[in-house]
Amino acid sequence: MREVTVKLYKFDEMSDAAKVKARDWFREISVDDSTWAEPVELDAKEIAGMFGILEPELHWSGFGSQGDGASVSGRWYAHGVDLSALEKHAPKDEELQSYLRCIHNNCAQHLDMVGTLTSIGHYSHEHSIDFNFECAERAWTETQEGEVIAAFRNFMSWVYAQLEAEYIYRRSDEAIEEDIEANQYEFLESGKRLSV
Repeated sequence: MREVTVKLYKFDEMSDAAKVKARDWFREISVDDSTWAEPVELDAKEIAGMFGILEPELHWSGFGSQGDGASVSGRWYAHGVDLSALEKHAPKDEELQSYLRCIHNNCAQHLDMVGTLTSIGHYSHEHSIDFNFECAERAWTETQEGEVIAAFRNFMSWVYAQLEAEYIYRRSDEAIEEDIEANQYEFLESGKRLSV
């Protein structure tokens, strides 16, 4: 048996070169961790409810492969569209509000409308959803339907953009340093983690 004494360093005590190694180590161990997405997913589902989607299911994959994107499926009700709730929830996001305003304006005279947004195929993007609307009144036009579908697809692209922005941030040096310090990881002088 032998006893070895080593010095361990907190992140802020290391040299710049050692910090690079420490950040690289953390990126490697967290590559499959997607818990960072949970707040974005919860927010997207809450907003989907404001879009009138009951018990929305969020599907997404990312980032950088063909077929990556986000989609939302579920049962939809025109009377569930709540523009005022979205304006309170995201008061500065005029882009997101414009998508819901489009749906609101096209459905204002058709509050009896219901529909389904169904996931199709193997991908998870805004074009992997099949839209089926039912309206008792036949005044609903193809133009209105097309505008509503485009607004829903724009919303799904918006969701993907939020996920991608959060992913990029969580992989940034700043966010990784925060995670390392929050977890109180310690390193050898070189920046390598001590395996025990």
